Amino acid sequence: MTIGLEGRPSIPSPFRWTVEAYAHAIDAGLFVDQRVELVDGELYEMPPMREPHVGAAQFLERAFAPLVLADRLLIDKPIILPSDGEPEPDLAVKRAGAPLKPTVTDVLLAIELSDSTRLFDRGQKLEAYLRDGLRELWIVDLQQHEVRSSVTGN
Repeated sequence: MTIGLEGRPSIPSPFRWTVEAYAHAIDAGLFVDQRVELVDGELYEMPPMREPHVGAAQFLERAFAPLVLADRLLIDKPIILPSDGEPEPDLAVKRAGAPLKPTVTDVLLAIELSDSTRLFDRGQKLEAYLRDGLRELWIVDLQQHEVRSSVTGN
């Protein structure tokens, strides 16, 4: 709650999470049985993966398997965005030598498999990725059977 000049509560404002506060919450066990992602300082609970999502993920994991041995493939792992974001794309290709938890500048390609979260993925999440400098994003729309590719000049 925010206190106004006269000592009375003013209009409430949402609590914004930083990447650091989110990491502390994870370390403290706050989200043990929950799939959450931090996007633009806000937490989003992600729905369970349905069968089409799991099947598409397995297909892509096999297609990108050679990158596993080179330690360049991330599967459901976080990427740090500078605008207080830590999304977990289904797959991501990171540059050689990138840290275990890469920043967006370490990532060459992120792939989001989009089924029940398609509006979020194609809206706020896409905007956050591109605004924060992700080089390339593929959104695989499992409902429309299409792939949307977004490429920036970074």
